[in-house]
Amino acid sequence: MKDLNLKNSYWWFIKRVEKVKNLSRKEKNKIQNEILLLHGLEIVFLILTWAFIWKWFLFVATGLSFHLFLDVFHQKSYRDRIDKVSLIQDINRFNLLEELSL
Repeated sequence: MKDLNLKNSYWWFIKRVEKVKNLSRKEKNKIQNEILLLHGLEIVFLILTWAFIWKWFLFVATGLSFHLFLDVFHQKSYRDRIDKVSLIQDINRFNLLEELSL
């Protein structure tokens, strides 16, 4: 049963990471990743448009861009596809992949 208990969420995540680590690279390519709403180039462009109003958003956009850049390298080390760069791409791909069962 899914709940919002922080301790249960932590242990669910740890079990999921351990299970994914034990999969082959080919099997990792078949499982779906979570959809993160504030994680993609679309959000970076939105924040950049807000930077015309408030200049501090430029620093937020720079930090988020750097974070996405690091995600690309991290994902290429353990899977053959890149997720979490474009929200639209992730939503389109989400239904084509299998859910990892625990």
